[in-house]
Amino acid sequence: MLDLSPKKLFAVDPWYLASNSWDWASEDKSTINALIKILTTYQREINNGVFIPRVDYSINFMENMPDNFFDIVYLDTTHSYNQTKKEIDAILPKLKVTGFLIFDDYRSDPNHNHHGVFKAANEAVKDSKLKIVEEYLDVAQMVSKRI
Repeated sequence: MLDLSPKKLFAVDPWYLASNSWDWASEDKSTINALIKILTTYQREINNGVFIPRVDYSINFMENMPDNFFDIVYLDTTHSYNQTKKEIDAILPKLKVTGFLIFDDYRSDPNHNHHGVFKAANEAVKDSKLKIVEEYLDVAQMVSKRI
């Protein structure tokens, strides 16, 4: 994402607030080590004020941001329907009318454990809060534009 040369890139994740480890991780499962790796890897961008990591839950973070602020939000959620729905509701007022909301793990298979993202995103489309611009099902992502 930094290759797109954004003016500011916020990376919001609860890291150690949610858990001290990610059971799903393939190598180092420590959430603190993951944060340290981010801070170390992007130290120059952080010092320049371009990359802004935040240890927080996305809903809390969004509550403190101005409306119509973001051009793009990439949502990598817990994947549950209820949590994703809450996050969409928190994000939409903060997203510019011409902005894009990108969903990670957009899985149409109802038996997939990330299907909640698909269900919540499509519900937002049905409620006319979002419009599907393009789907990338092979990489399980969906891009939507706020109406």
